[in-house]
Amino acid sequence: MKRACAALALLLAVALTARPQAPDEPKKLTLRPAAAPTPALKYRLLPVLADMKPGNAALLYQRAHSFEWWTSIRNQPKYHEMFDWNDLPFKDVPREKIEFLRHFAALREVDRAARREHCDWEMTERIREEGPWMLIPDVQGFREYAGLLALRCRLEIADKQYDKALYTLQTGLSMSRHVGDAPTLINGLVGVALARIMLGRVEELIQAPDAPNLYWALTDLPRPLIGLRKGLQGEALMVQAMFPGLKNIETETLSPREQQKLLKTLRDPVFRALFGVQRRSPWEEKFGQVASALRAYLQARRNLIARGRKAEDVKALPVLQVILLDDLHEYRRHRDDLYKWSNVPYWQAAPHLAKVERDVRAAEKERAGMALFLGFLPALQKVFQATARLDRSIAALRCIEAVRLHAAAHGGKLPARLSDVTEVPVPDDPATGKSFVYQVDGDRVTLRDSPAADGRSALHLPMHYEITFKR
Repeated sequence: MKRACAALALLLAVALTARPQAPDEPKKLTLRPAAAPTPALKYRLLPVLADMKPGNAALLYQRAHSFEWWTSIRNQPKYHEMFDWNDLPFKDVPREKIEFLRHFAALREVDRAARREHCDWEMTERIREEGPWMLIPDVQGFREYAGLLALRCRLEIADKQYDKALYTLQTGLSMSRHVGDAPTLINGLVGVALARIMLGRVEELIQAPDAPNLYWALTDLPRPLIGLRKGLQGEALMVQAMFPGLKNIETETLSPREQQKLLKTLRDPVFRALFGVQRRSPWEEKFGQVASALRAYLQARRNLIARGRKAEDVKALPVLQVILLDDLHEYRRHRDDLYKWSNVPYWQAAPHLAKVERDVRAAEKERAGMALFLGFLPALQKVFQATARLDRSIAALRCIEAVRLHAAAHGGKLPARLSDVTEVPVPDDPATGKSFVYQVDGDRVTLRDSPAADGRSALHLPMHYEITFKR
């Protein structure tokens, strides 16, 4: 079986990101020294509690999806080209086409939603009932919100309205956390993609004349910015939704009717299409399943007895139930071996995640087509890489702001090494746990991600800044 849910989430997240950066193409920034603000947290990148109001943000986000509002904006000339304008130098953006964003009613609803005390998408019960077939068509709409917020932020930066630009950044980053705070990995990865769009505007803001230093604002962000805890738990809940007959499988003997219901689910064409089960002829279907089931049953029976069940109790169970009990145990074991690394720094978790995924593939192969539940395990190594890349971007921006801060304290002189920065802590690359690669040549700084042991990027997508400092 294919791990369809995680694959779909990754494809969607990639589709939502901005124009991809070539591996050898550095992001070029032009910066000026800037001291830390006073007070230190004068600027924030997320709304503070004092700005929050009671209520459920999801209601306001859905209100922002109003048909009339979106019909009006989508009728704007060159509307579908607007999102590409976030990748253009601002001087090439037709300002007159985006001025309406300052007062666009739908974005004002998003501003309000981002400042509500909680966000409940009410998905959990739907997942419990519908499993992986639950539709989430509204997720794509947040891509448009992020793109339009980014354009509004660019207007505000160009007009040196930095307080307004920070307000817009707060909206976008709060929205990304709200979107990610849902019981699907798709939502988590979309939240990551939206946050990356907004961080692109942070890069633009710190280049503006007299731009504030955002070191402490970046440091104040939660880590990780987008958590996957709820999404991972939702993925596990989908298994229960797919097979409600498993509720009592460990405590009661399955009736013939319950067995037939489970078999019907396994033969369902939609199920097979979703999880990549190949279609075979009736003859292959019948005799192939019998052979596989016989092998699986004998091994499953041995496994259940080895785990402490009485031999006579196991022999009294239906063949299908014995196979499913053993497979369910293996699924839970491998699932927890994956999930337990979700809150460990990526550089520590990565080798263990790779090992567990190898073990899962080996277990699927060993079970010769009878590994039902293992197919529901998402490819978490790729999922964690997406969140780690977001954390790496934030850490890199903190490094850049630390260099700006150091230069301001030393008459514009740049630090020869990151270790020379003593005014504030300089973060390591969260992908490797080692210092970012930093080089200085006159007024030019190069900042790269720390390579893995094999010399390649630890996250398969390198990070490269080329920064020119002005006095």
